[in-house]
Amino acid sequence: MAVYVFFFISGYLVAQSWERKRGPFDFAAKRVGRIYPGLIVSTLFSVVVIGALVTTVPLSAYWGDRGTWLNLANNMAGISTVQVLPGVFEHNPFARAVNGSLWTIRYELLMYAMLGLMAWVCAQRHRWAYAVCADALALIWWVGSTQGWPAARPRWTGWLLETWSPAQITMLGVYFFIGSAFARLRVRHHWGWGWLGVLALIGARSGTQQQ
Repeated sequence: MAVYVFFFISGYLVAQSWERKRGPFDFAAKRVGRIYPGLIVSTLFSVVVIGALVTTVPLSAYWGDRGTWLNLANNMAGISTVQVLPGVFEHNPFARAVNGSLWTIRYELLMYAMLGLMAWVCAQRHRWAYAVCADALALIWWVGSTQGWPAARPRWTGWLLETWSPAQITMLGVYFFIGSAFARLRVRHHWGWGWLGVLALIGARSGTQQQ
């Protein structure tokens, strides 16, 4: 739930950032500045400090392991598909996950790119574009969910599907672009939104129980 709220807030703020931009390159520079400095520091701290302190393997083996450097490069790049370090947190309840919440970064970056491209093409003239995008993603997610998200057959697409889950793209994208639509349409706080949220939660819970 917290991830969905985060993407909604992110969409709301990033849409406003686009409106204040001085051009696409200015928007891209702001997004890079928003993500990468903190991401790089966080990754370095996880690998160089935490990992080195708590690993159960000798430090020579830790630093000599390819997985250590793969984790460092993968997460600093924002791909964030490698969340394990040799000998680190191997006996935790959620075993071996090191800073696992970084998995959302690649989807956040993708949302930035999607919003920038869509806003550049049409949202400046059509303020409903964000809402239409949210509806389209919701429809794709619903169809994909009912069909079980059939995986592509060619073997070479396996890594791509693991990195970019269509279910995650559409599901997170719905929240991100609803937030963007709220910003673009200048939606303001109203007590009715709270009741609508309660009804949505009741409906979601009922649907889960039926499944």
